[in-house]
Formats: sequence, C-alpha cells, structure tokens
Amino acid sequence: MIGRPSHVKWYEYSYRADAIIQSRLSFRSPASDPMELVKRRLRLSKSVTRHPVILPFASGITQYSISWGRRTVVEIVFLGASNPETGRMIRSIQQIDPNFQVAGFIDNDPAKRGTEFLGYPVFGGLEALDDLLRRDLYFVNLITGSTRARYETSLELARRGCRFANFIHPSVELTMVELGVGNYVQEGVILQAAVTMGDNSSIHMGTLVGHESTIGNSVFIAHGCSVSGKVEIGDGTFIGTHVAVIPRIKIGRWVTIGAGAVVTKDIPDYATVVGVPGRVIKLAEPVYADGSIASQNR
Repeated sequence: MIGRPSHVKWYEYSYRADAIIQSRLSFRSPASDPMELVKRRLRLSKSVTRHPVILPFASGITQYSISWGRRTVVEIVFLGASNPETGRMIRSIQQIDPNFQVAGFIDNDPAKRGTEFLGYPVFGGLEALDDLLRRDLYFVNLITGSTRARYETSLELARRGCRFANFIHPSVELTMVELGVGNYVQEGVILQAAVTMGDNSSIHMGTLVGHESTIGNSVFIAHGCSVSGKVEIGDGTFIGTHVAVIPRIKIGRWVTIGAGAVVTKDIPDYATVVGVPGRVIKLAEPVYADGSIASQNR
C-alpha cells in the first residue's frame, strides 16, 4: 500500500448547493521551484482513488472518501471528434494514471458514425446516449468554436443524465485553484492562486489567468491570452486568441472579444469588442441569461 506523502496538507472534494461538484487540491511543500510542485502533485495523483481531473456531475450531495493505495478505472466519452491534440492530452494523463481510460467519442457528423478517431470508436451523435448511459461513463465536451454550441450541447447531456469530468492537462498547476466540473484546460495554461473557474468552460494552450480572477460557466478563452488579476469573466463569454485584459476588469455575460484586443474598460453583457484599446462595436439580443449546466428547467 502506498503511504500518504508527508508534504500533502489535504486532499478533498467539496460541494456547492447546486450539486455541481467542485474540487480543491492544496499542498504544503517546502519546495520553492514551481516545477517541483508540479512533479509532487503528479506523484500524489498516483496514490489516490480518482485522478484529480476526474470529477463527476451529480444530482445530489455526495461524499467521496479517498483511499490511499487504491485506484479506480474511469472511462471517458468525448463530445467532438476533430482535434488531434486530444490524443496528446490523453497520453499525457495516461502516463501518470493508466486507469484513465477512453471509451470513445460522440459526434453529430453522420459521416463519422462507425469510424474511429485517434484509435477510438465514434459511436454516433447524441442518439447514441441511450446506450452509453447504461455504462459507467463520464463525459467531456471538446467543442470550443462557439460558446453557445458548447453550452447547448453540454446542457443536453446534462438533461439526459450524463455525468461530467474535467479534462485538464497534467502540466496545469491546480494548487489554490477552485474548479467546477466539465472543464477542458490544455497544456501550458497558468492559473494563479485563488482563480475560480465555473462549469463547462475551456482554456486553450499557453493562456495566463491572474490571481483572484473568476471565470464563469460555458466560457472559452483561446490560446495565448493574458488575463490579469482580479478580472471577472461572465458566463458564455468567448475570448479570442492573444487578447489582453488589464487588472480588475469586469466582462459581462455572452460577450465576444476579437483576437488581439486589449480590454481596458468593463464590458456590458452581450457585447462584441474589438481593437486596441478594445471598443464595443455592437450589442447582441439576449438568448440565454447564463451558461450554467446545473439548472434543468429551461
């Protein structure tokens, strides 16, 4: 049996009233080298029952106990069979925890049904859910081209009773970071201390999110962005590549920010922003009030 590492402060799951599971992972370590902290975190993940990125979507308040030295196989179904980077992330996680297993993909493109992607079967579109829900599976949404499409497809999965997992590259340090569920975070993302990330959001490679920033539900932040400290990003917002946001900015719900924009002022709900400095060029008609996948009554 693997003993509990002495540098671990605690490891636990905590829960919100709306029954979307959050995770907290906190270490006490004498190491000052950030990479050493990452290595120690990855060593820890080998000795816990669940990989730290795998957190279920639940319909009630549930407690999970951590059994040191005991491990559980978790099978994932991905929504969206298009990005080969998914394969690299799968391999990176499996090098740490081979109990992270992939059952396959679902994709609404009829031409992909019955084929393989990255060596895994494509079961079909959402019509395949009835059969998949009979198995002990978790779901991850890989759609990022449109926050509305991401939200609508995840909401449909939630309505059908699917359980969600976080899909987070092992290079991402989660110490003092608070996560919801159904999130997809690629390699090289930096989430500083006290960052809070809601449910069903995605951040692509090389983006920095500064300390004490809040990312809402169903948000997408493209690669190479710089979000300064204490920024608030509302539900459903789409942030294009290489956007920069100065500290303490409030970005509303369902905002679209064009690539390369520099955001220096608060942005209202449903706005489209472009340029340096960023300026609002239009306001869209509201379609959704928020981006939460927790509520089923829509």
